[in-house]
Amino acid sequence: MGFLILVSWDGDNKDTFENLRRGAKYDMAVARIKELGTVVSSCKARERLLLINTLQPDNLRQLPNITKFAATVGAGGVL
Repeated sequence: MGFLILVSWDGDNKDTFENLRRGAKYDMAVARIKELGTVVSSCKARERLLLINTLQPDNLRQLPNITKFAATVGAGGVL
């Protein structure tokens, strides 16, 4: 049996991320998603961790960088 983990991710930098997610700490979120990516990769299920992005005026132009970020943390892509 497999699994799918979807993580909402709204910005490619600290300012945008924390502005769109009030109370969030970008550095902590990055560290946690990297840990999650390591765990998922050890299960040989890279395609089962995906980032979800809700496009908004503040992050629309960041989508290419969010896609690159997804790859660096072990996510299989961005929805």
